[in-house]
Amino acid sequence: MERQTIRAGESDPRAEAPVTIASLALLGCGTVGGALIDLIAERADALAARGVEPRVVAIANSRRMVVAPDGIDLARWREALAAASEPTDPSALMALGPSLPGPVLVDCTASDETPRAYPGFFAAGFDVVTANKRGNAGPLEHYRNLAREARRRGRQYLYEATVGAGLPVVDNLRRLFMAGDSLLDFTGVLSGSLSFLFGRLEDGQLFSAAVREAMARGFTEPDPRDDLSGADVARKTLLLAREAGMALEPEDVERAGLIPPEYLAMARDEFVARLPELDEGVAALTRSASGRGAVLRYAGSIAGGRASVGVVEAGPGHPLRSVRDGENALAFHTRYYDPVPLVVRGYGAGALVTAAGVLGDVLRAAGH
Repeated sequence: MERQTIRAGESDPRAEAPVTIASLALLGCGTVGGALIDLIAERADALAARGVEPRVVAIANSRRMVVAPDGIDLARWREALAAASEPTDPSALMALGPSLPGPVLVDCTASDETPRAYPGFFAAGFDVVTANKRGNAGPLEHYRNLAREARRRGRQYLYEATVGAGLPVVDNLRRLFMAGDSLLDFTGVLSGSLSFLFGRLEDGQLFSAAVREAMARGFTEPDPRDDLSGADVARKTLLLAREAGMALEPEDVERAGLIPPEYLAMARDEFVARLPELDEGVAALTRSASGRGAVLRYAGSIAGGRASVGVVEAGPGHPLRSVRDGENALAFHTRYYDPVPLVVRGYGAGALVTAAGVLGDVLRAAGH
């Protein structure tokens, strides 16, 4: 990472401090990406005092991008992007790499395409920070290739925010496994949106109303069926299994979702309009569990070389019973943490905590 000396004030010759610049090319400026820009702007002075400047040099959505190698005015980035005429072009961003101090690609999209461009960014000198789960949860060989390419190019590939939003999960596990630990089994609530949803169901809210509230709060994926089908939790569970050394493909994760298959084939807006059709079926499941003194939770599990995701009944004393309202909770039994598991628990829903996780990785890349 290139270091640039910036003079803090010519009136005081001693006021000279080295500042590490991280030049950020941001792909995806929706809920999470927008929150990240706001957070960078809010934290600018505090970060400068600690010797680091995350400088946003490019912002792109699916159609257009705005590029300013000396930094975009974050107070007016929306206006600048709306006025931009340059189409989004990852190869044009790659070409900027050699001229930028500390280039970092930040992927806040939910695109299948963007992760395919990561090797090109590594080759152009970029570190990659991502909140996009699809690169690491696609074909196993692609997951392995991304790690190989990052190592071969001497670049950082960081994805803490792909599991648990801002919770310290992925890097801590990687350190444990590098130190000789190994996974015995895992269970956890991995979706802040489903944690919120099931808390609302427990309180008696209709399924359709709870889903729409989660969408309005920015808790769900852009298409809420990624959450409701279990696809998002399956990706996270698969990533944890792979980090633990398991050679699993996406289809190896057993998945039981909340919605019938025919609802997956609809257009998104039609699905949202027809949500009330599912209210009674979900209410019946909730009532049935309640009659047994249990509540419903959606969990991912790894045990015996297998990974699965689905609804579980959490009765009195169940470790996931109190996990609701947007919380995540992950319990790992490992060689070092047994019989008492390693537990990571905290809020795991919404743009701000995810943006904070992404910014944490950006600062790690800057330190590298």
